Order: sequence, then structure tokens, then C-alpha cells
Amino acid sequence: MKKVLSVILALALLLTALSAAASAAPSARLYNVYADGMIFKQNADAIFAGTANAGALIKAELKDASGAVVASGESAAEADGTFSVSFPSPAGSFTQYTVELSADGAVFRTLSRVVFGEIWLAAGQSNMGYTYKDAEDYVSPAGSASEEKSFIRLFRCPDLVEYKGSADNLPALPQNEIPGCGWMDANDPRCDSYSAVAYFFALDLAQSLDVPLGMVSLPLGASSILTWLPREAIEGSAAVTARAKENGEYYSLADWPEQGVPYGETGPTNYFTMTTLYNKKVYPVRNFRYSGMIWYQGETDIYWTDTEYAEALDLMQDCYSELFGQDGDLPLIWTQLAPYYYSDNETTTLRNIAFTEMQLSRPDSRALVTSCDYPATYLEQAGAIHPQSKKPVSERMSYAAQRLVYGRDGDYTLPTVESFEIRDGGVAVTFRDAGDGLVCEGSYLRGFSIAGKNGVYVRADAEITSENTVFIHADEIPQPASAAYAFAVTCDSANLYASENGEPTLPASAFILDRESERVSYQNNVWTECEEAQAWHTTSSAGYCAFYDTWTANDATVAIDPDAAYEGEAGLRIKGDCRYFSVSPTAFTGKMFDRRVLSDMNDDWRDYSAVSVMLRNDGENDVTLKELRVQTAWFFIRVPVVAGTNDTTCVIPADGQWHKVTFDLDTVYAGDALLGPPLDGSSSLEYITGITFRFEGRDADVCLDDVRFAPRDGGKGDVAGSVKSVALWILNPVKTILRFYERIRALLAKLF
Repeated sequence: MKKVLSVILALALLLTALSAAASAAPSARLYNVYADGMIFKQNADAIFAGTANAGALIKAELKDASGAVVASGESAAEADGTFSVSFPSPAGSFTQYTVELSADGAVFRTLSRVVFGEIWLAAGQSNMGYTYKDAEDYVSPAGSASEEKSFIRLFRCPDLVEYKGSADNLPALPQNEIPGCGWMDANDPRCDSYSAVAYFFALDLAQSLDVPLGMVSLPLGASSILTWLPREAIEGSAAVTARAKENGEYYSLADWPEQGVPYGETGPTNYFTMTTLYNKKVYPVRNFRYSGMIWYQGETDIYWTDTEYAEALDLMQDCYSELFGQDGDLPLIWTQLAPYYYSDNETTTLRNIAFTEMQLSRPDSRALVTSCDYPATYLEQAGAIHPQSKKPVSERMSYAAQRLVYGRDGDYTLPTVESFEIRDGGVAVTFRDAGDGLVCEGSYLRGFSIAGKNGVYVRADAEITSENTVFIHADEIPQPASAAYAFAVTCDSANLYASENGEPTLPASAFILDRESERVSYQNNVWTECEEAQAWHTTSSAGYCAFYDTWTANDATVAIDPDAAYEGEAGLRIKGDCRYFSVSPTAFTGKMFDRRVLSDMNDDWRDYSAVSVMLRNDGENDVTLKELRVQTAWFFIRVPVVAGTNDTTCVIPADGQWHKVTFDLDTVYAGDALLGPPLDGSSSLEYITGITFRFEGRDADVCLDDVRFAPRDGGKGDVAGSVKSVALWILNPVKTILRFYERIRALLAKLF
């Protein structure tokens, strides 16, 4: 019996000891944003945060491969059970470390394969979130694995972060963790679903810096900048608070709608409701120290005023700088919006121009790049607002980061207008941030337009006259008042760049010098230049966003041919297969009763008085340009006369020389009727749905190039245009009556 009692007593003592040990063990844990294979910023504080028993002594030790302690730090857990402990980060290298964390001497977490280098934040909406797998320059991460890429560490974050059992639910307060997050390297197959912009940026910057590089990518498609701001920032700005209330996305803490709805439904969502993404995504990664941030956003907020968006951007940079412990402003590398047709041809471009002004408000901590100069091919299921070409904008961001943040020589932001002067029949525009000097990527500058006082823009010629000045001019505008560049929703022909060591670097921003007056903006009519066989068009109908042949032909073959150039790099060569043949630009598409004009093209000719074309006949026989046929409003046909005549035809002799043919748009035939512009200023050429050059000739070989428009009165906007309109209004009906009389007289002569 004594032996039994002794055993029972021993067991009781053992259980008591185990219970006491268990109660003494720390219940410490790191937040889930920390994991094996992560990265910290070099030469900064490596901060670790989590929860533990109040007052527990938390210690963090950095150990090398031999187990030696390289750095350490300790602190006590707060009364609320949270802790933050740090140690100084070593210089960046390709050494992999272990971090050991203990509470009151007991190790509770060990992180392996930890590296130190540079770390960047990536945020924005769908053009930042667009996945690497869908990008134009995709290469399988696993199939291109390398040791260098294993030192690029990527933080994974779900697009929609779960809260209280649903990703649609919205936290009123900032969170400490991101359910479903994790770390991986750039060889991981899961990189397929990573941000393409962030991935390409990391590859390029890591190669340039030659240190491990980290990306914390947090974007969400369609998200408003409101969702990326903390409550205190929004409520500290009257303009941003007013915008949030106007959008129905402002909520006080007292009436916070914790239960959200999916995208597309009416109600509070992750995408638009104030502070949501800040609370869910940004605040949980606050303890990392960042080298900077890349930002690709603004499409959702395109109808905010420029002032409202500028203030919101300032707030974001300010509060993120404070949140991430930045000494001064957090460097911001950002991009203008992708080409996209909203409700007109100016919305996107005007916002991009406004972005340049926002850049200038903080030139020492921001770098702006653009993407207007390359075709906006897109993933069909994602829509035309999402260009597949993510690598160019990423590499431009990397180029800017190397100079803004890492001190490399050269200008780090895109060239923008500094000043301009109207002189010598043109406009001289001086740029800032031109690097070693402005350069043209190609044989001549493209994308420029110019206008007189009446604000009607035409295609302009331009030359670089000094390292930072471009001179813009056009024969059609002898007295210019304004000029523009890349001022179109689609303008991938624009080719003005800053340079470094003679090589193009960052493309110049779009601009328009006169932003206040009413204007007719020149759209990028690629077909008029005859330089490219195909051109990308962004239209109001996603189904029509695509590459189109710039020219098509009936009973002829056409080709963009360098030997057919009047100026520039190429022209259109036309070889007629029949006696009668024709060519048309495909800016205007469709059938007779279903005309659809590509909406990024100019279909309004009422402010132009003439259109000219250069023609050369390389064949053995003369060719007749029978007419320029202009189709308007379904099936109405207008045929302008050759300037200085009442005839619509013109013979192009077989002399191998260039001939300029100009058509008078103020004098057109509609059937047998000869029409001039009405006195009220309206025009039958207000809505063009088709253009055709019709020819007659045997075995024809014709070159066509340099189609140009001339505004009425050279753009002066003076009384001369009105006088001419009145004269034509009186004269043309008289001519029509006389022509009709001659036809009746000839018919009567035949009959009798």
C-alpha cells in the first residue's frame, strides 16, 4: 500500500511540475507576414512584431551559417500583449541568415534563409495587379530558374483579403495580419500569378544593384485611391472627404458597414470604400522598411478633379512615409495612365498631363514615367484598359528608381514642358529633365500637332534644335497659337525621348500648350503618315480595340514601302489590278448601313477647309485620281473638288515625280449638286464614316504619302472665313443652277 501511495504521490508531483512549466511557457507568436525566405532592408532596423504574454522579454538574434550571433535586440511585450523587437540590419549581400526569436529565454520561432538587401512596395489597381503569366514578355519562372533569381524575394498577398470569414467583409480598423499571405522567390511557379509590373521591376533593379531585392505587392483591380488611405488622412482633407461622401464611400466609425458586398453589387466594397485596403493590406506590412514605392493607379478615379486626386496622392505619400518610418518622403515611382477611351479623346491625356504637374509639386521624392509610346495590346478577357506590355513601364520605373533613390547620374523623371515661345512661324518648346539631351527614336519626330487662334490642330513637323528644345511648325498654320504632343488617346507613334550617352531613356510626356480655350484636338491619324502597315486603335467599344491595317484596297494591292516615301521612312505603294481601283484608310470601318468609326480617329472635318495628298506615278501610263469620296452619316456621299477648279479629278502623269493634289472641302459635290458651307457654320462633313481615293489607269504603280489637313483661314479665326463662307453660299447655288440648266439643255438637244 505504501508503494502505491508513493507512486501516486510522485505522479501528482510530476503533473504539478508539468502544469507549472506549461503555465510559465510563453504564448508568443510572430504575425504571419514573417516567414522563411523573407527579406529585410539593408542598413536599417529589422523589426519583428507579434503577440506574447504581457511583460515577456522578447529577444531576436541574427545568426550566420556557423551559428554565430551577428546582431540582436530585445524588448518587453506591452500590457496589451503585443511586442516589437528589432536589431540593426547588416549590409546587403547574398548571405542567407537564420533569425531566432525567444520569449523569456524559450525559442518560439526560427526563420531560415533570411536575406538583406533592398525592398520595395508595389500598389495600385489592375494594371499593377495584371499577372506575370498574362504579360507579353512572360517566361516560365521555373523554366528560367537561376541562383540570382532565388535572391529576389516576393511577398504574396491575396487580391481580396479575408476578414471575419469573408473576403467581402470590411474592417473598420487597421489589421495586424493578412490571411493567406506568404513569401517566395522569383523561381517559384506561383510567380505566374504575381504582379507583372512588380516582377519585371524586381528583375531589372536586382540586376542593376547586385543585391537581394524584395517586393511587397498589394494591388487590387478597380480600387480607388480612397481605399489606400487611412481614416485620419481622409478626414484631414476637406476635398478628399467631400469626394468620399459624394461617391457614397465615406463612413464614420459609428456607422461602419463591416459586412461588404462583392464587386458589381450595390453597397460597400473592397474596391471603393474608404480605408479598406489600407486596413487590410498596407497596415499589416508597416514594420518593413522600404526603399520606395511603385504606384500604377488612377483609372478608377479618372473623373475626380485634378485637384482632388493631387491632394489624395500627397496624403498617401505623407501617411505612408510616417507609417514606414521614412526619414523624409517615401520615394514614389509612378506612371501615367494607359491609353484608354473613356467618353472622349481627351480625358486620359488631360489626366496624364495633370500627373506631370503633380510630379513637379514634389520633384525630389517622385519620378513619373509614361507608357503612351508603345502599342496597348491587351489581354482580351481583361479588357482594353489593360496593356499586355508591362515590361517597358517596369524597366522605366527601375531606371527612375536607380537615379532617384540610388544616386546614379541622370534625370529620373520623364521630360515635360518648361517653357515655350511662338516665333518664326512655329512654336519652340523647351523641356526640363531631358537627360543628356532630347533624341528622336526614328528618322523623324512624330506625334506633334499645331493650331492657330481658332484652336483647330493639324499634324505638325518638328525638329530638335538644341539639347532641350523642339521647334514645331506646319505650312498649314502660318500664325500658330498653340502646339501639342501625343495628344490622343492612342499615340504610340510618339517618339521624343530623353537620352543618356546618346541612347533613348524615358519618353517625353504628352502636352497641350493651350489647355483653357475651346479646341478641336488633333487625333493621331496614323493613316495620314503612311508609315505603318498596322496601327493599334483604342475605341469606346472594347470589341473594336485591336490592330488594324492602316490602308485597304479594292482591285489593287497596297504595301507600306520605304521606296514609296515622300518624307519620313515609308509611303503607300498602290498597284492597280484593274482599270478602276481604290484605296481607303481603315480608320473608318463597317458596311454601308453599319458604319463604325474608330473613335480614337478624327471623324469631324467641318473645321478643315482643305486636305492634300502627295502622289507619284511610277508606272508607264498616266493615272487619273477620279475623286476623293467622303462618306458621311450612313450612305451620303460628298466629293470635294480639286482646289482652284470645279472638277473632282486630277491626272497624275507617268513622270516619276511627286505631285501635290489639294481638295477644297468647302466645295463638294453631293450627286450633281455643288455645295458650299452653310451660313450657320455647320457642315455636311461633321461626321465622316468613310474615305476613298478612287483611281483610273492601266497597270498602275502609284505611291501615296503625306495626307495633310488645313484649317479654315490657316487657323487665324478672323473674319476672312466668314466672308468666304458667304461668297460660297451665294456662288455655289448659282453654279449648281447653271450646271443643272446645262444638263437639261443637253438632254433636250438629244431629244429634239
